[in-house]
Amino acid sequence: MTPPTSPYLQGRISNGNEVEQALIRRWWQESMGAAGVLVWEYCLESCYYADAVVFLDLAPAGSEVPGQQTAKRYPLKGARVALCEAKANALSPELIGQALVYRSIAVSCGAQVESTNVFAADGSPRMLAVAHEHGLRPIIGGL
Repeated sequence: MTPPTSPYLQGRISNGNEVEQALIRRWWQESMGAAGVLVWEYCLESCYYADAVVFLDLAPAGSEVPGQQTAKRYPLKGARVALCEAKANALSPELIGQALVYRSIAVSCGAQVESTNVFAADGSPRMLAVAHEHGLRPIIGGL
């Protein structure tokens, strides 16, 4: 099987999954116009890492940064953000649950969460409905 090729595949950042990061990067660039600063592998608490957090009001817009010392460099308190969680395969209960937990943690840290986005290559109608019922934004499609 030939690995996927895409301009959004740019190598792993901060121990992330290259394909999952490409799904997020494509959405961020195509749908969001690369607004704000994209922080990869954001440490929400001591051992919980969101795949990405977009700080919508930070400059320079279009910047991607690795998730190092995220709480110090990019504090959540008062920040307007978009949370991103991805899986390279199907939208699943695990991905939905993880996104809900991470949104709750971000809100408790003082973030103004504008959207919680879940990315997957595909998703059943039932899982899409569940995601929507819980206020998540599913973004489905491969590279």
